This record gives sequence, C-alpha cells and structure tokens, in this order.
Amino acid sequence: MTSSNPLHLRRGLRDRVSAWLHGLCAAALIGSPAFAVEFEMPRSFFVDLSTRPEALSLAAFDLCVLHAQAEVDLEPGHMAGNRFLAMLNVAELRTKSFQEKLAAKQAVTLSPGSDKDQLVVTDPSQPGWLGWAVAGAADPAAKKGFDGFVLSLGTQPASKAWREAVLELAQVLKKRFQDKQILLDARIGLGGEAAGIADGVLALGVHTQGGKNGAELGSLESAREISAVLRHARAAGMRVFGVEFAAPHDRPAIREAAERLHTMGVMPFITTPSLDGVNLGPVEEVSRRVLVLHGWDASLTGEAAPAADTTLAARCLHAPLEWLGFQLEFLTLTKDAKLPDAAGFRGVILDGSLLLDVDQQKQLAAWVKDDAKAKNIPVLLAGMPWRDEGVLAEVRDTLGLGGTGKAAPKLVKTSVARMDSTALRSGVKATARAMGFLDLEAPADAKVVLAVRGQDTLGTEHRFDQVFHASWGTAWMEPAALSAGPQADLFALTAEWLGKGGVTPAPDTTTLDGRRVFFNTFSAEGFTTPSSLPGFRLCAEVVRERVLSRYFLPFTVAVCEADLRGWRPGQKPEDAPHYEQLARAIFDMPHVAAASYSFSLPAKWSDEDKITGPLNEHAKTKRFDMEREVAGSMSYIHRALLPDGKNVSLMLWPTTGAPSSDAIDFCSRMGVQSLTPAPSRTAGESAVIALPEANEIAASSWMHGDNVEVFATAASRADARPTLDQQLATLQAEVKNPRRISPVALSASFRDVRDDKGLADLTKALDWCAAEPLHAITAAAYAASVRDAARTRVLKLAERHWIVLNEGRARTLRLPATAGVPDMARCEGISGYTVSNGQLYIHTMGEQRSEIVLAETAPAVPHLHLEESSGKIEFLELASRRATFQVYDWRQVEVVLGGFEPHGLCAYTENGRPYSANADSKGIVRLELSRQATVQLQSLPPAPATAAN
Repeated sequence: MTSSNPLHLRRGLRDRVSAWLHGLCAAALIGSPAFAVEFEMPRSFFVDLSTRPEALSLAAFDLCVLHAQAEVDLEPGHMAGNRFLAMLNVAELRTKSFQEKLAAKQAVTLSPGSDKDQLVVTDPSQPGWLGWAVAGAADPAAKKGFDGFVLSLGTQPASKAWREAVLELAQVLKKRFQDKQILLDARIGLGGEAAGIADGVLALGVHTQGGKNGAELGSLESAREISAVLRHARAAGMRVFGVEFAAPHDRPAIREAAERLHTMGVMPFITTPSLDGVNLGPVEEVSRRVLVLHGWDASLTGEAAPAADTTLAARCLHAPLEWLGFQLEFLTLTKDAKLPDAAGFRGVILDGSLLLDVDQQKQLAAWVKDDAKAKNIPVLLAGMPWRDEGVLAEVRDTLGLGGTGKAAPKLVKTSVARMDSTALRSGVKATARAMGFLDLEAPADAKVVLAVRGQDTLGTEHRFDQVFHASWGTAWMEPAALSAGPQADLFALTAEWLGKGGVTPAPDTTTLDGRRVFFNTFSAEGFTTPSSLPGFRLCAEVVRERVLSRYFLPFTVAVCEADLRGWRPGQKPEDAPHYEQLARAIFDMPHVAAASYSFSLPAKWSDEDKITGPLNEHAKTKRFDMEREVAGSMSYIHRALLPDGKNVSLMLWPTTGAPSSDAIDFCSRMGVQSLTPAPSRTAGESAVIALPEANEIAASSWMHGDNVEVFATAASRADARPTLDQQLATLQAEVKNPRRISPVALSASFRDVRDDKGLADLTKALDWCAAEPLHAITAAAYAASVRDAARTRVLKLAERHWIVLNEGRARTLRLPATAGVPDMARCEGISGYTVSNGQLYIHTMGEQRSEIVLAETAPAVPHLHLEESSGKIEFLELASRRATFQVYDWRQVEVVLGGFEPHGLCAYTENGRPYSANADSKGIVRLELSRQATVQLQSLPPAPATAAN
C-alpha cells in the first residue's frame, strides 16, 4: 500500500497547487485565518459514522470523527473545547445528490460503484476532480463547523493516482482552511510522505475488520501494510490514530485490542464494525443497568402479569439500588419475550413473581449458565422459578446448590440456623419465617447471611439458606418481605452483590451543592373552596396572603383549568373571573412556579376510554383526550394566567387517577417535567411526612419514579401515622443517617388551610423547612434532575478517574468518603465537594461533561472549592487561589468555600463592594451574601500575627 517513491508524489505539488488556487476566486477560496493552528494530541478520540450521533457520547471525547452529513449541533462541544473532524469520502458519492450535480458541472467523469449503497466513483485524473472535492466535500463540512477533515477513499482500492490526488487535495485544503486539521485514512497508503501537509493518519481497522458475525481478525498482509503506514507517519512526527473492532462486552478482547495499539504508539478507539458510535474502549463505560425478570405469560394463569412496579424487586430493591447508582429495567417473561445479552447489564434479578412453563424454565436455566454466569454477570435470586425436576437439577448443578430446591413439606417447627447480625437491618431481630420455606442450601464456599431450619410432621430436618452471597451472585429469598419487612439490610446486600465492579460515582438527586434538596407542591384541590377562617375567604386567598407572601421559598402551584373556569359540578361560570384573577395574582409572585393539574381531573388516563373528569352543563368543550387534558390545560394557564416571561414548568398529575405510561410519555414528548402521586414503597430508613389527605409524591420522569418522602400533618387523619411533631423529630434525627435516600418534599393542597389547625400545621412545617440548612428548588427542577440522573452515563478512564455525562440537571455525584479526595487541579466541570456522614458529595457545574479525578489524600497545594451553598450558584472562574461566581435565590445565600490556607484571608468583592473574611483552622470560609450577587474572591496567606499563633 505504501508508495515506493514518496519524493515523486511531492515533486511539483507546490507549483500545481499554487496554479490551481490562483485560477479560482480568492474570496471564495482563502477566507480562513492567515495562520495555521497546531494540532495538539487529544487525550481521547471517538468515531461515529452514523448520521445521528448521540450528543452525550460526543461530549465525552476530545476529538470526534463524524459523518460529514451528520445531524449534530457542534456548538456545545466547541464550548467545552472538543474538536470534530468530518469523514470525507473523496472517491465515491451518492447518486441523485448535490455532489453528483456538482460533479457534472465540473465535468468529472463518474463510473458505476456499489449498487447496494447507490454510489458512483469519481476519477481523480479528471481536471475538475480537485475543484469538486473542495466544493462538494470539504466546503459543506467546513460550513457546518467541523474543525477538520479525514480524507478517505471509501471502499475504493488505493492506487498511485489516488495517492497523488489525495496528497494534492490535502495541500489545497491546508492553504484554504489554515485553522483546520487534516487526517488521512491509512488505507490510502500515505504515511510520512504527507508530513507537513496532513496532520496525522487514521486507520479504520489495524488488526481487525468487520465480518458476517461481527468483528474478526483481518489478514496478516493487510495488518502489516497498515502498521507500516502508521509507523512511517509516527516517525515523521504525525499524529496516529487507530480503530479496532470487537464484539460488545467482550472485555478481554477489547482491552487486548486497545493495549495492542497503545504498544504501537497509536491512540486507540475500540468499537463495532458498524462504526455507529458504540464505545467499547479504551475508555470503558460503566453499566448502571440492572435487569429484572418478572411475571408470566397470560396463558398460564388466565390473566396478565401485574405491573412492574408491584414486583418484589421494585418495592424492596428500588431504593437501595438507586442509592448505589443503578437503574432497574423490567422485562415480563411472556412466551414471546427474548432474553437479552446479559453482558449489557451490571446485574440480573430473578424476581419472586416469575412463573414459567417447562420450556421457559429450560431457556432461563440455559441463559443463566451460558450467558449470565459465563460472562460474570452477577445474578440475584429473589425466588426459585424452576419447578421441573430435570431443570431444577440442572440449575442446582450450575449454581452449586444443595437440597432439593423444592418447597419443604408442612413444617411444625422452625428456628434460625445461622445469621450474620452485621448484615441484618438495624434493630431487627432475626426470626424463622415458615412462609415460602424451601429445602435449599448455599454452595459450600458461600457467605451465609441468614439460614433457617425446619422440622416437618415426620421429624425430618430441612434447611433453608435464605440469604447468602456466592461466586455467581446473591440469593435473597424472603417471601414475607412485603408483608413483614425484609430482615436483611438491603443496602448492604445489594452493595456486596454488585461490589465486584468497584466503586462508581452515583448520581444523587437528594443533594444539591452540598445541601439536602427541598421542594414543595400545592395541588389544586380546594382552590375555589371557602375556608372557615374569618370572612370565609377562599382557600386560595388564604394561601396567597398567609403562606406564599410570608415565605420566600420557591413554590410550585398547580391549578385545574375546569375548576377556574367554573366548569366543575356545583360551580357557577360567573365566578370564573374572580378565580382567574386570584390565580393571576398568585402566579405574579416571582417565587411561584406554575404547574397544570389537568383540565378536568380524570379518573383514567387510557386512550381506550374517554379521558375526562366530571364537568357541569356549562363546560364549553367537545374534546376529551389526553392532548386536551395536558397540552390544552397548559396552554390555558400560559395564555390566560401567567405574566410575561413565565412558563408552565410542570405537570402535577391529579390524585383522582394515576397516569398511564402513555400519559407520562406524552408529557415527556412535550418537554415538560412531571410528578405523580404514588403508593408508599419500602423506603429504607427515611421518614414519611405529608399534609392532611396528601399523597406521597414520586417523580414520574423515569420508569417507576423516584421515591420521595413528603410531609404530613396527621391531626385530621384516621390512620396510625405519627403526629407532625414526631415526624419532624424523626427528620431531624435523619441528619446523622449515612444514607440520604430522599429529598425533603412538602406536598400540600389549598384545602389544607380550610381551618386554623390546617393553616397552623402548614406554617409549622414551612417554618421547619425554612430554618433547616436545605437547598430549595422548584418541583420541576427536582423532576428534571431525576430524569437526568437516570440517564447519566459514567465512563471509567482509570482507577479513581471517571467522566460523567448528562444534561447538567443532575449536579451531584456521590462516592464513599473512603474512595479518596477530588484533585481539583485535575478535575473538570467540578465546583467542589463535601463529606457528610461517611459520604463524599461531589458538585458539578451543570455541564454535559464532568471529569472526576480522586487522590488518596488531599493535595499538598490547596485548591479553592465549593463546600456548600444554600442557593443557586454558577462559577465563572475557579482556580487554585481565585474564584468568580454568581448566586441567586429568594433569600440571603450562605456559601461555604474550602481550600484556603488554615486561618488564611479571603479577600472578596460582592457586587463591587470589597470585604474580607478569615478561614478557620481547616481552611473553610463562610460567606453571607445577598440574594443576587456577583462575587470575586482571592485566597491570601494568613496575616503574620495569625500565622504565628
């Protein structure tokens, strides 16, 4: 492939290129800066030749090679300092494209190419080919904002003529676009002879290639030729990049391919032969997906399997797994369901609800053995779905289980055989539960957490190892967990189950800028209801005057359109102007965000039914569908009730009926966040606090939502919940809990202020929230953070070194405090960190890409960083001794900064006025700032007298 006479290729190029350039319009050709930009070697690179690359993937890499016609916004990447190169096929073009029309104008001869891809082939010997390559390939890419080009021949074989033509084209492009970089496809055969013209060489497949069954080894001859080109280019001082192909999730092969290129001095990227943006290495993506297999086929029972959120996994394991940073994905095992590749998941849960026929049992047994276990994907058994004798024997052999694996005969006596008290829930005394007792023993080398023994009516002894950890995964079989509560510490259990992959930053929506999140919602119930307070003022008037006007917290208020229009049963339309004016007065308040509570409060949200709540005869509508209830109600609020500059920020699904998945998806497609009432779930050690008749609130933006605890005043409730004082005391005690699994949320409604007692309870709850060190945000901002956290991706570069990708709405990442200390000088997109109750909370700046680098101990040279902030904060500059930031809130903002010298001086200006503050012995400074401020500060050594002390 390499030329035998590289000097011949370059002889006369300068004169030919110069003559060609002078023959064209200078204004059209030379519109670039008059200096060339040095091509710095990136730390990582990425190739995606699909037409719609994923934005988050592009944010992770310094250099991205994309399809020239890719539908992508390059601006966010450019702002982050990333570069993008367009892959230009200068030998082939599609029929009926603008390039074909341009080739005809340039008199470029075209010959038939691939019929499959509808390609035609250009001829580089034609006089017009060079002009076509510039105007038809390079110019459009340059106009899209690409930072350079990769010149390729597509599937055409390289020849001397093509090498001469490409080298000439590269020189033309260097003169025309002096600020852009140029790489050459290694298959062209140009290496060091292109030095000074091209910046580097890219090899799409060095030792591997695409095959019928995916990636496979290429020919030895081809590998030698491409390796020679790369060595030649590298010796000439050019940048060299190599792509190798591998099967997804084949970690040994991926790491071997990356190391092979590293050894050659080539920057590697490992992907699949389709080149559609799958990142396999060397930057490894950490899977956060946990697969839950559950349910049954309707033909087995005569009824469909229950919804995923009713499963044992959803109700008991959702909270601990989410706290660890994982996301549950549910698959109902109907007969037509296909088991996925287990390697795509961090772990697999076999839910206790699984009910399978014999064929399905065989398929699942084979999948566990040949897929999950063979690929070292840990399995969690929440039950034994195998009942067939033959299949059960095979599974016992695969997992090394003892006993029959079947339900034990009727037991007359049970007792605890073995327990690890350190792995049980705090305060729980282990008991032997006979429900669901199986004759089952753990493998000999397993770590048993809880085992029980039982004796049947014949006096035969049986043993049931309910909870244990084995080499293949974990067993957690507590059939009574939903009714009596789990005995095992599920946080510790799931951490050990999935702990072999090491620690990974977990998105944490409970915390923002170092403080626990607080948000609230006012639902529409009671808006138009008269209160019993003096004057019988409407509840909405009481809320506005006695609550919203008193507390400068971000409130989210939801209204129902039919209610305000006087279209609900028992209402009069002539009252509508008063209701609407009252709603306008509430939404005019700057700290109140607007939300929709639907048009008519439907009881059902299924497309199969008429979607509507009860209306009176005055209702002027003939539409009873989801669009009217959601989009229509939001349009009404925006058009009739909101001041300029405000938008409807949230869909608060009414308590009259839980939204269907279609309703949630509809809201998501509109780009509006949503919250939905949800039944209580097992929430670990978090307190449940809600106002009278209020429902627990869950963010419905992902799967089954984020379990959120809410306030409740139990005074008017008939249930056994604690009083408000007791619940507030419980919340206060939670400050010392090492597992912060929920934000603080206040779920209120207008009818809560119908009497003095309700108003007193509401204000007491708000007083507590206002006094606590919480970070108050809107409900929409919280819902958006939940969705963003669920979609967050984590890439591992090395030990204690990660890249985190998301939309910047989930801004807190959590690790055990033992993982290390952020090295702020090496981190990117990180504003600071704080340690609380053994957990390290890392604050991001809200960018798409954040890079975390941990050190074992704090660096010797201190670096300024944010410890915590009570309000919104945005850093404009953050250096080791200097910082500039802006704060915004409805109240005075407290900002705590670390990284000063012990007892050092903080000299700062707040909105241009100079101040100073002293750091404490740990280098911490606390600033009390006005609610809107721009702050510039500098870290100075302590005064001599202070230093002497």
